[in-house]
Amino acid sequence: METFEINSTFDLYNVLYAVEQFGTLIQDYFWIASCFSNLFHLFILLHKELRSLGIYTIITGICIADLTAALVNLHYFAIKQSLLPEINPIPPPCLRSDYKDFIPVIKLQQKLEALGHRLAVWLAILLCFIRIISLKSHTKSWVGKINKPKNTIYMMAGIATFWLLLDSWQFLFTTVFWLPDNIADVCKVLPPKFIKQINVYAIPSSINSISTYIYELSPKLKIASVVLLVTLTCILFRVRKLSVLENDESSDNTRLILFMSVLFTFPEVFGALESAIPYSESDIVYLEMSTTAIVVSNNLRTLNSISHVFMCYSISTQYKKVVRSLAFWRHPDVAVVGDVSMQLMN
Repeated sequence: METFEINSTFDLYNVLYAVEQFGTLIQDYFWIASCFSNLFHLFILLHKELRSLGIYTIITGICIADLTAALVNLHYFAIKQSLLPEINPIPPPCLRSDYKDFIPVIKLQQKLEALGHRLAVWLAILLCFIRIISLKSHTKSWVGKINKPKNTIYMMAGIATFWLLLDSWQFLFTTVFWLPDNIADVCKVLPPKFIKQINVYAIPSSINSISTYIYELSPKLKIASVVLLVTLTCILFRVRKLSVLENDESSDNTRLILFMSVLFTFPEVFGALESAIPYSESDIVYLEMSTTAIVVSNNLRTLNSISHVFMCYSISTQYKKVVRSLAFWRHPDVAVVGDVSMQLMN
């Protein structure tokens, strides 16, 4: 019986490890595809016909958030392929003990990637919520106001500011120190040549307890976003079935938002599973489950971001009209005009 349990454990580990390795192998190419698809998607969304609509203003925000995360990961890929130099300086030792140093460039990349992921999810939640309100309370005058691009931009800015402050508030306390004048007591016995003559970016160690609390709150926020997204998607599906007042374009927009909400749910479920898996350094299977869930979640997120341009084109009549109106899609009718002219002459 013990032998069977051990073999089963290692079989599960091998399967998880294979999934993780395959996901890691393909995820860089997904990011490249995401960059190109979102650049084209953004180009289409910035046309006047779409940017004048509140729904597409939020979809533009989602596109920018996805593109930000994709560009950061594309930068990592370029470094991995030796196309760009690696920026990974080692923090200098011997800084005074009441401050903790950090590397600004690395922190900026990490925060931009995390902010891009979070913004995309919560803007999708906002999009779904506004659509539900629009369908249920279409006769109210204030419903038209919240659908205006100007007001949706205000709401998006509020969401972005909230997540930016929640994730990066501690860097508001950043101080720049000249290291030789702010060394730790244990380093004062060292010769001056061992102390680097550089400026160091640091934040107070006294705020670590608050940072730790917010970090521990992060998994709960992931789970909350999944629950909220699933709930709103179900409500939108029910409201759409009951609504009989939508015209064709409005119905297309509702279907588009519904499909986007569903596709946003899958990667977030895996992200929530990763947060819910109990962490144990001694159990290699649990560690591999957590790692695999992260890789799968990241790949599903990227596929989701790639799919938006195709989904908008296939579902939205307004989006399709803009794409087809582009110059390189048009076919000149010179030959037809020439034929008609020849017939008239005859």
